[in-house]
Amino acid sequence: MGTIVLSLLYSAGMLMRVTYISIDQMIWFHGSINVFFFVILPGLIGWLIEGPKDQLEQKDFPISKVHGRFHLISFQKERMHDRENLGLVDSLDDLNGTTFSADRVSPVIRRFYENPMAFTLKAAVCFHWWVRPFVFFLLQPVFFKK
Repeated sequence: MGTIVLSLLYSAGMLMRVTYISIDQMIWFHGSINVFFFVILPGLIGWLIEGPKDQLEQKDFPISKVHGRFHLISFQKERMHDRENLGLVDSLDDLNGTTFSADRVSPVIRRFYENPMAFTLKAAVCFHWWVRPFVFFLLQPVFFKK
């Protein structure tokens, strides 16, 4: 209702050639009020009422309680040059406890944690169609320097 009154004041001023409200004020107030009360506020209320749907179907997502016992700094200083024993953990048996048993871990996963350098990472990157122009024009100079 307030924005209509502002429009009427501006129109009446233009008709009578009297400035009740300038075009700058009209655009600023009319636009700001419309944006807040007819776009932002209803959108926020609708989002709060409807809410985003969960995309995760499994509600009891397993979170590992396994954690290492070494500090990253000491790892970097003492073992950086020891390439043959460079693993995520020395042995999964060190992590055995009430919530974890190394015997139940797949042999492939065990090898990965104890010797990750034996594995090769392969990635197939696929961009969405709308990202490709940005990647081409923005990153091409970075990768293909002359």
